Amino acid sequence: MKLHSTAAVLLGIAWLAGCASPPAAHHEEVDVWAGAPVATLDAHPVFSTLPMVRTNTAAGIEIRDYVDKRYVAGCLPTASANSKVFTMNFGMYKAFRACSENMIGCDNVFYIDKGVVAQFAPSGQCTASATLRPQGR
Repeated sequence: MKLHSTAAVLLGIAWLAGCASPPAAHHEEVDVWAGAPVATLDAHPVFSTLPMVRTNTAAGIEIRDYVDKRYVAGCLPTASANSKVFTMNFGMYKAFRACSENMIGCDNVFYIDKGVVAQFAPSGQCTASATLRPQGR
Protein backbone atom coordinates (compact mmCIF):
# COMPACT_ATOMS: atom_id res chain seq x y z
CA MET A 1 0.00 0.00 0.00
CA LYS A 2 2.82 2.38 0.87
CA LEU A 3 4.46 1.71 -2.52
CA HIS A 4 1.23 2.61 -4.33
CA SER A 5 0.77 5.91 -2.47
CA THR A 6 4.43 6.86 -3.05
CA ALA A 7 4.08 6.09 -6.76
CA ALA A 8 0.88 8.14 -6.91
CA VAL A 9 2.57 11.12 -5.25
CA LEU A 10 5.55 10.93 -7.63
CA LEU A 11 3.24 10.63 -10.63
CA GLY A 12 1.28 13.67 -9.43
CA ILE A 13 4.45 15.73 -9.01
CA ALA A 14 5.67 14.76 -12.47
CA TRP A 15 2.30 15.67 -13.97
CA LEU A 16 2.28 19.08 -12.25
CA ALA A 17 5.86 19.78 -13.32
CA GLY A 18 4.90 19.00 -16.90
CA CYS A 19 1.97 21.41 -16.72
CA ALA A 20 4.07 24.18 -15.22
CA SER A 21 6.87 23.93 -17.77
CA PRO A 22 6.76 26.04 -20.93
CA PRO A 23 6.55 24.02 -24.12
CA ALA A 24 9.96 22.98 -25.41
CA ALA A 25 11.13 24.26 -28.76
CA HIS A 26 9.72 21.99 -31.44
CA HIS A 27 11.70 20.42 -34.22
CA GLU A 28 9.87 22.59 -36.77
CA GLU A 29 11.23 25.80 -35.18
CA VAL A 30 14.72 24.29 -34.87
CA ASP A 31 15.20 22.36 -38.12
CA VAL A 32 13.90 25.14 -40.39
CA TRP A 33 17.02 27.21 -39.61
CA ALA A 34 19.46 24.75 -41.22
CA GLY A 35 20.76 26.32 -44.42
CA ALA A 36 19.43 29.82 -43.70
CA PRO A 37 21.85 32.64 -44.54
CA VAL A 38 23.29 34.47 -41.53
CA ALA A 39 21.71 37.70 -42.85
CA THR A 40 18.31 36.17 -42.08
CA LEU A 41 19.42 35.62 -38.49
CA ASP A 42 20.83 39.17 -38.25
CA ALA A 43 17.47 40.64 -39.29
CA HIS A 44 15.24 38.35 -37.22
CA PRO A 45 12.67 40.37 -35.23
CA VAL A 46 13.07 38.32 -32.03
CA PHE A 47 16.76 37.44 -31.98
CA SER A 48 17.84 40.95 -32.99
CA THR A 49 16.38 42.26 -29.71
CA LEU A 50 18.30 39.85 -27.45
CA PRO A 51 21.87 40.16 -26.17
CA MET A 52 24.20 38.05 -28.32
CA VAL A 53 27.34 36.30 -27.17
CA ARG A 54 29.57 35.36 -30.09
CA THR A 55 32.65 33.13 -30.36
CA ASN A 56 34.46 30.90 -32.85
CA THR A 57 35.65 27.33 -32.48
CA ALA A 58 39.13 26.21 -33.48
CA ALA A 59 37.52 24.67 -36.58
CA GLY A 60 36.19 28.08 -37.66
CA ILE A 61 32.54 27.51 -36.72
CA GLU A 62 30.92 30.68 -35.41
CA ILE A 63 28.71 30.22 -32.35
CA ARG A 64 26.04 32.80 -31.61
CA ASP A 65 24.13 32.55 -28.36
CA TYR A 66 21.08 34.82 -28.25
CA VAL A 67 20.48 34.87 -24.51
CA ASP A 68 16.97 35.22 -23.12
CA LYS A 69 17.70 35.16 -19.37
CA ARG A 70 16.86 37.75 -16.76
CA TYR A 71 20.09 38.10 -14.76
CA VAL A 72 22.62 37.11 -17.40
CA ALA A 73 24.42 40.47 -17.27
CA GLY A 74 26.35 39.23 -14.23
CA CYS A 75 27.98 36.57 -16.44
CA LEU A 76 28.96 38.93 -19.25
CA PRO A 77 32.20 40.87 -19.50
CA THR A 78 32.09 44.56 -18.67
CA ALA A 79 30.97 46.52 -21.71
CA SER A 80 29.12 49.70 -22.51
CA ALA A 81 25.58 49.87 -21.19
CA ASN A 82 24.20 49.94 -24.74
CA SER A 83 26.15 46.94 -26.00
CA LYS A 84 24.09 43.95 -27.11
CA VAL A 85 26.87 42.01 -28.80
CA PHE A 86 29.62 40.39 -26.75
CA THR A 87 32.43 38.78 -28.74
CA MET A 88 34.77 36.56 -26.75
CA ASN A 89 37.27 33.76 -27.20
CA PHE A 90 36.05 30.19 -26.85
CA GLY A 91 37.47 29.77 -23.32
CA MET A 92 35.58 32.86 -22.12
CA TYR A 93 32.44 31.56 -23.84
CA LYS A 94 32.67 28.26 -21.95
CA ALA A 95 33.03 30.24 -18.68
CA PHE A 96 30.00 32.35 -19.64
CA ARG A 97 27.92 29.22 -20.29
CA ALA A 98 29.02 27.69 -16.98
CA CYS A 99 28.02 30.90 -15.17
CA SER A 100 24.60 31.16 -16.81
CA GLU A 101 23.60 27.50 -17.22
CA ASN A 102 21.44 27.34 -14.08
CA MET A 103 19.62 30.61 -14.74
CA ILE A 104 15.99 30.51 -15.75
CA GLY A 105 15.58 31.21 -19.44
CA CYS A 106 16.80 30.13 -22.83
CA ASP A 107 20.07 30.07 -24.74
CA ASN A 108 19.24 30.26 -28.45
CA VAL A 109 22.49 28.83 -29.80
CA PHE A 110 23.26 28.95 -33.51
CA TYR A 111 26.22 27.25 -35.19
CA ILE A 112 27.24 29.07 -38.36
CA ASP A 113 29.57 27.76 -41.03
CA LYS A 114 30.66 29.91 -44.00
CA GLY A 115 27.83 32.41 -43.54
CA VAL A 116 25.09 29.78 -43.29
CA VAL A 117 23.28 28.45 -40.23
CA ALA A 118 24.39 24.86 -39.78
CA GLN A 119 22.36 24.18 -36.63
CA PHE A 120 20.01 25.87 -34.17
CA ALA A 121 20.31 24.27 -30.73
CA PRO A 122 18.19 25.99 -28.08
CA SER A 123 18.95 24.95 -24.51
CA GLY A 124 17.36 25.70 -21.17
CA GLN A 125 13.76 26.70 -20.72
CA CYS A 126 12.92 27.60 -24.29
CA THR A 127 9.40 27.98 -25.60
CA ALA A 128 8.02 26.83 -28.91
CA SER A 129 6.75 29.59 -31.14
CA ALA A 130 6.32 30.23 -34.83
CA THR A 131 7.93 33.63 -34.15
CA LEU A 132 11.27 31.79 -33.82
CA ARG A 133 11.19 30.72 -37.46
CA PRO A 134 13.23 32.60 -40.04
CA GLN A 135 11.20 35.18 -41.90
CA GLY A 136 9.84 33.78 -45.17
CA ARG A 137 10.33 30.11 -44.29
